[in-house]
Amino acid sequence: MSKLDQATLAQLEQSLIFIETAIEGEYLGRADNPTSEYVASMERRIGFYEYNMKLIHSHTTAMKRDFEGAIFPTLKTTNPRLYGIARERLHIAHMNSKVY
Repeated sequence: MSKLDQATLAQLEQSLIFIETAIEGEYLGRADNPTSEYVASMERRIGFYEYNMKLIHSHTTAMKRDFEGAIFPTLKTTNPRLYGIARERLHIAHMNSKVY
């Protein structure tokens, strides 16, 4: 017999409420007034993501330059459909990687 089999109806209902609120990001252990350690952790995480987005943006910039000069002309001639898809996806990746 598992512990779940031994739970009362009230305990099961409380468990479901906890799971639903956890999924929504409002778990019971969340601090309403974040500590300085939590804030520092979030700032480090944001810095990490910004660094990586800048890295992705610089790589997509180089890819756009290289593709425009060497790859796209050949691809446009050999497979126009693939050319359009590749160009659009590279453009979207490049535009969405900007960090302001």
